[in-house]
Amino acid sequence: MFEAIDFSPGTITYDATDDPGCLKEEDIFQVSYLNGKYILDLGWYRRNYAIKVIKDMDWTEPLLEKECTDPQELEQLCKNALIILINSSKVVLYQNEGDVMFQVNSYLLKPDRLVTDLKDLLSNPREYFVEITDLKGLNEIRKGLDFQYLNGTICLKYCEEILLDPSYWDLIDQLWAYLVNVVDDVLHTGEGSVYFPDQPVKITLRQTSGELLLLTIEDREASSFVLPKDEFLNALVNGAEQFFVCMTRAFRSDCDYAHELEKIESIKQRLRY
Repeated sequence: MFEAIDFSPGTITYDATDDPGCLKEEDIFQVSYLNGKYILDLGWYRRNYAIKVIKDMDWTEPLLEKECTDPQELEQLCKNALIILINSSKVVLYQNEGDVMFQVNSYLLKPDRLVTDLKDLLSNPREYFVEITDLKGLNEIRKGLDFQYLNGTICLKYCEEILLDPSYWDLIDQLWAYLVNVVDDVLHTGEGSVYFPDQPVKITLRQTSGELLLLTIEDREASSFVLPKDEFLNALVNGAEQFFVCMTRAFRSDCDYAHELEKIESIKQRLRY
């Protein structure tokens, strides 16, 4: 039934899907990840099928539980559950290996560079941008900057997956302030969204469980990513703080981000608890 699905790096511990008579049994299919820390389980429960993602053998509070009555729907439900399971297990893998799960970097667009070719921009980003922690580079472009219309880009990477690349360059200080507000909304209501200041691009964050959230980026097409909630929100807030602190240090007489930094500190305190 699930021949087209790649369950690696998991281990299939039970599979009765080849026997049509077993499709009305409580135990039908199960895959284990990280030596049983995460389990994908499929079973029949009297009136419906249920696919569950279990962490630490806590069957009372699954990370995900989806139900259906039609066996034809099971493959798609399994694929959806697998996305959440894999993203949850990435958190543990990266914590154990000591790697950086999220990379968040801010860059200012060099005032003498006109962006006319996105291919060239993506191939040669250093020709267009100065990284926000490069104080020498920032000082070199200071005279040409318009602090009321500050162009730059936020690059965001999750494990090996690129979420935002330099093609999304925009008014960077405003964009960071918007994203801080989105994080605040997620903490209050479970969901937040914002449009880029100067592009028809929309970012939405929606909490899908206690541990996960869905990031959706709507440009010409929509891209969605299931991410570990706490790690991602902390990465965003820390990236925003780094940007505003570096801007203040480099251009203290030209900009004031005291309000943004105060709000970031308030959010960081809530994220700790």
